[in-house]
Amino acid sequence: MDNWNILLEHRDDGLFVATVLELPNLQTTDKTKQGAIDKVRQLLQERLAKAEIIQISLPRKSYKTRPVDNFADYREE
Repeated sequence: MDNWNILLEHRDDGLFVATVLELPNLQTTDKTKQGAIDKVRQLLQERLAKAEIIQISLPRKSYKTRPVDNFADYREE
């Protein structure tokens, strides 16, 4: 992925918080907006350098999600 979405917040204590929305546990703070951006960019680059992105598949299975569905096939003879 080339583009990442960063949530920038300005806290009441004056610090800026930068969070990678696609990786919510990747977050940092700084006294300046640009500092927070630079720090989160560096953290993201370090994390991706050690990571591998893969896809997995799961079989599709039909699940009854509402209690009333349990009675959908019930017929009184």
